[in-house]
Amino acid sequence: MASNFKQILKISLLVLLFGGILTYSFYRARDIIFGIPLSVEGITDGMSVKSPLVNISGEAPRAKRITVNDRDIGIAQDGSFTDVLLLPRGYTIISVKAYDKFDRVTEKVFRVVNTEPVPAVASPEPPAPAEEIPES
Repeated sequence: MASNFKQILKISLLVLLFGGILTYSFYRARDIIFGIPLSVEGITDGMSVKSPLVNISGEAPRAKRITVNDRDIGIAQDGSFTDVLLLPRGYTIISVKAYDKFDRVTEKVFRVVNTEPVPAVASPEPPAPAEEIPES
């Protein structure tokens, strides 16, 4: 009976050991398996704005590099980031990419329309006639 108990205990400990190793391996490989979680705030796909300035913020934990329209932006220690974009009038596509330590990319694309009104332009006055310079 004691021999049977020892054998069951050995098998149970081995199963727990291999289960722990498997769980730890999965935990460490989560970036490779799932990629980086990327959340972006301050902007939504299909959004219409009336101002040319758009504030973008978000989080990408475990990201080594973040780009907005292929321009690097700074990342805080906790993975948060902020950026301000100056949009031209009309339709704009904004791409936010997060790169992990293996250079794998997680990307979010937003389509934004800037409906800022066009300022009225006064008609230009004709230039004043140039004075003639007397010849000496």
